[in-house]
Amino acid sequence: MTVKADMAKGEARFCWTRQFLETEKTNNLSGDYEASSVIGMLALVGIFTIGGPLHYFLMAMVFHPEWQKKLQQEIDTACSGEMPTFSDSPKLPILRACIKETMRWKPNVPTGVAHEVEADDFYKGYFIPKGTRILPLDWAFLRNAVKYPDPENFRPERWLEPGWPTYQEPLTVYPNVKGMSSFGHGQRQCLGQTLTQDELLIACGALVWAFNMKKKVDPVTKQEIDIDLNKSNSLLIVKPDNFEMAFEPRSEKKKAEIAEQWRVADAKDQAERKAFLEAARAKQEKS
Repeated sequence: MTVKADMAKGEARFCWTRQFLETEKTNNLSGDYEASSVIGMLALVGIFTIGGPLHYFLMAMVFHPEWQKKLQQEIDTACSGEMPTFSDSPKLPILRACIKETMRWKPNVPTGVAHEVEADDFYKGYFIPKGTRILPLDWAFLRNAVKYPDPENFRPERWLEPGWPTYQEPLTVYPNVKGMSSFGHGQRQCLGQTLTQDELLIACGALVWAFNMKKKVDPVTKQEIDIDLNKSNSLLIVKPDNFEMAFEPRSEKKKAEIAEQWRVADAKDQAERKAFLEAARAKQEKS
């Protein structure tokens, strides 16, 4: 309704809702409620598929400070002290390994996405009739002890050191998350693999570059607040339950850089919004 009102005034910036409203004559949705649900699902899938791995990555950094330190050393060296960008990816195999191991250790869709059998089939003596819905259990795939020795534990070195079954060269390309079973199989593979990989590289890299991450200390009891690794939602796409942790800027210099980057980005956003609104209103006045 808000976007509709803004469109009527000529003041709606580009967004999915505006795009839908501009083309709604070409779809067969029943009305505003269904349309809002469809648009909301786009946002939900985009948020959950990044939110789950990102939250579990933060948990991994809290519980494995030795890998947090390795990541910080890698980023500081490879990026000459700057925040990592997409172009730095070939120089950051440890970061890519920690991201991929997070997605193996805590898969985003542990049950897999349901598929329907197109024809009668047999598997290890079991008859599977046509039309049966099956779940490719990604949790089990990613805990195969032959392919992933010590599967229950967070072990990024499995992607970095020769001798592990999952090791691949060159480390400028591998490891990467594309092709993981978590994204499905065949023609129905997730189309967002590259987006997931890029967003996690930037988000995880920036957080490690900027902060030391650790358990939060209760201000009253002075005890560390524990984090339960096994509590999560019960949806198809898994995200851990809310938890508390501490983010400490790694230095006063970095603290100032973080604040300045926010100020610049916010100022740019506000300026773009203001310019758009002024242009839209000027156009309305002329008409």
